[in-house]
Amino acid sequence: MEETMIHRAKKLLTLKDLIQTVSEFARNEHETALAVADLINRGVVRFVPRTQPVRLGASRRRF
Repeated sequence: MEETMIHRAKKLLTLKDLIQTVSEFARNEHETALAVADLINRGVVRFVPRTQPVRLGASRRRF
């Protein structure tokens, strides 16, 4: 699931776009929330509230 999700969303996304993409693969809202939180916690995506979109595959560098 995760590889397909990341493959389909390899671009700059708003948090809303990320949630919509993840929800296509999730079974319910709870699973969507857990998947988005997991992607952010593991560093697969980086989210800077209100200033920049999330970036998939982001490193620690600023963008």
